[in-house]
Amino acid sequence: MIDELAIELVPLGRDLVEAAPELMNQVFVYSTLHFALKYNENHVVEVDVIAEDEVEFVHGRQKEFSLSYSVTWYESDKPTEHRLNRYIERDRLKANELRTHWLSVINAAAAAVLLFMLLLSIFGRTVNRDFARYSASVDVEDLEHDELMVEEDERGWRIVKSDVFRFPQYKELFCAVVGTGAQVL
Repeated sequence: MIDELAIELVPLGRDLVEAAPELMNQVFVYSTLHFALKYNENHVVEVDVIAEDEVEFVHGRQKEFSLSYSVTWYESDKPTEHRLNRYIERDRLKANELRTHWLSVINAAAAAVLLFMLLLSIFGRTVNRDFARYSASVDVEDLEHDELMVEEDERGWRIVKSDVFRFPQYKELFCAVVGTGAQVL
């Protein structure tokens, strides 16, 4: 970062995967960096870095080399207000590469809707079956029989109702744990 300007990424060595796959076992390091700084009045408006002089490293051998750099200052007519335009345009080009993958978004939304519909149909069938069972078993004549009422209590939503309104075994401990934020775990 020089005067709030990001320097382009300068590789430490050559990218051998793109340059030559047959050289994958070799390592090259740039030993010289040239910084070209353009300024207008008291502000740096542009920075360029040029890497030169590759030094080859061979695995298992020690190699000594020197690192050097040079800085060259150039006067520029570019106004300070426009010094970030270069980076904005570069980022705009990268943003075009990172387009939204609409097929993936539509696929995920369709899967979520189908899953919701499947769960809705399962719950709907369960509720309809329980309502049908309750309405078929409760008649005026059947109310006289206590056995039927006991059997009805053992099915469906009434079991859930009794579990929901039942206090936990250690309610003080439960309140303390939930109240202190253990629900985040």
